[in-house]
Amino acid sequence: MWEQFTVEETNLMSMFDTGSRGRLIAGIKTASEEFDDDMAEIAGSVIDRLGKMSESEFRAFKPCPDYEDETETEVQA
Repeated sequence: MWEQFTVEETNLMSMFDTGSRGRLIAGIKTASEEFDDDMAEIAGSVIDRLGKMSESEFRAFKPCPDYEDETETEVQA
C-alpha cells in the first residue's frame, strides 16, 4: 500500500486534475519544468510515489479530500 503523502505533496496534487493517476502525473511533470529546486523535489517525490501505486490503490486514494461547506459565523464585536 502507498505511504502517507506530506501536506506539501497533497497541496501540490490539489493544483492538478486528480481524476486519474495518469493525468495527475502528466500535469505535475509538465508543470515541474517551471518549478524551483525545492518544489521540483516535491514534484519528483509525488510522481515517483504515484507511479508505484496500482490503479485500484489510486481509485481508493483521495489526493484532495472533499470538505463539507462550512457556514462561517459572524463574529460580533
